Amino acid sequence: MDEGKILDQVIKWGIAKNHDLDPDPARWSDANFSTLKTTLRNCLPHIRYFHISSEDVIDKLYPYQKIVEPSLWKDIFIKNLDVQNRYITSSILPPRVVQDYSALDNMRRKARECFDKGKLLEASKLYEKILANSLHNTDDLKNASIWDFTHSMSSDSEKELIILLYENTMLSSLKNIFHESIALYADALCKNTTLTSLELLGEGLSSEDVIALTNALCKNVTLSSLKLTHYMIESPKDVKVLFNALCKNTTLTSFNLESSPYFEGYFSTEKLKEFEEGGYNIDGLYNEFILGEIFTDALYKNTTLTSLNLNNTKLGVGGGKSLAKVLCNNTTLTSLNIGDNDLGLEVGKAFADVLCTNTTLTYLNLKNILVQYAWLEDDDYDNDFGSEIGKLIADALCKNTTLTFLDISSNYLGSGGKAIADALCKNTTLNSLDMSENGLGSDEGKAIADALCKNTTLASLNICNNKIGSEGGNAFAEAICKNTTLTSLDLNNNQLGSKDVETIEEALSKNTTLIDCNLENDDEY
Repeated sequence: MDEGKILDQVIKWGIAKNHDLDPDPARWSDANFSTLKTTLRNCLPHIRYFHISSEDVIDKLYPYQKIVEPSLWKDIFIKNLDVQNRYITSSILPPRVVQDYSALDNMRRKARECFDKGKLLEASKLYEKILANSLHNTDDLKNASIWDFTHSMSSDSEKELIILLYENTMLSSLKNIFHESIALYADALCKNTTLTSLELLGEGLSSEDVIALTNALCKNVTLSSLKLTHYMIESPKDVKVLFNALCKNTTLTSFNLESSPYFEGYFSTEKLKEFEEGGYNIDGLYNEFILGEIFTDALYKNTTLTSLNLNNTKLGVGGGKSLAKVLCNNTTLTSLNIGDNDLGLEVGKAFADVLCTNTTLTYLNLKNILVQYAWLEDDDYDNDFGSEIGKLIADALCKNTTLTFLDISSNYLGSGGKAIADALCKNTTLNSLDMSENGLGSDEGKAIADALCKNTTLASLNICNNKIGSEGGNAFAEAICKNTTLTSLDLNNNQLGSKDVETIEEALSKNTTLIDCNLENDDEY
């Protein structure tokens, strides 16, 4: 079959694959030609146009010239009209080699197998070959540079990884590495020049590990994100050494210590017993005397850190107060997570004040900071502590113009939820709000729903595990009909009956912006 007939059959096949295309290309829009071109993207490169007649060019190709690259069409047109003394510019006209993807796919498959088996050196070499191939794609680059070790490594694999940190120039991110000793990685970090993100999980962080890590942080100039989770740090002194490194490091922008600083052995056994018998919070004492000073000093001096995660780190009242004090003047931190810390009412007030003055924080997690009042959960959600925190934060939201994400879940706000609702009518920057597990009743539910009828910026709202009931549910149904900005809403487990769920689902059928609405466990009441 000659090239003219091949071209004719290919075009007819492409049109048949797109039933909406008009049979007459003269009536096509540019979008129609683009559709056909996309359909034939794997076919057209195989047509060489060496032996296509002038008649076929005019009759079969000319009507569809827009699916051919402009330079190629120009050269085909010139060649077949036999115009003299014209230079053929297209690089497509000369004999072409049809690329073979099978070899590349085999390398990809083998590289993945080597990685899964812990043969990291071999995997690295294969990824180097893949990236050297001109046909590699963005997924290849990602697989070669970002390695996730969710599944544990053998000791041999870990040795190979350490070697790669000294030699490899592709790796940029290592995730979920479980190891009890950081010293080996710390030494490699001193010399590595490509890694930008490192996540380590472990059980113990000795003083030796801390010294090695801080030495690396002072020398490394490429790491921008460091995550150390579930490490038991032996003493607050080691935490101080670690944070002192932050004072000197100029590249780290994200530091995550989630669930790490569990201190041991700082006070004598006799002293600890004395504190316990006196009814004092031991963790709070550690932090009152030590962490407040550490955080204050480090954040005053560091000017590059933009994200800090201290979730579940036994921050204590002293640490919380000091952190709040620093944030009133800090101009670089944009994201802070201090959730799941027993901070109490005083620290809650301090952070409400922070929101009134700080102009750089965009993300703030204050989840479950009133841990000491958790016993009120069953029968007396509406306690003075949670309600007062709610009112203070609401007042701050009326003044703050930079915060886009706020998590105040599990703080037993109770009637304080009404104040938050009022704030939502005035705030114009908050994009995401989590108020789950706060003992919100029907009155609070109705107030928040009414606020959604007025608010034009909130895109995500979570109020699951509250008690808004039927009245609150109906109010949300009405809000869903009116609101045009919310894209995600979680009403899970709010004591809604089957009729309430039906009413909300009917409202959802009229809403054109809400993409995700969770009503799980609501029709059981």
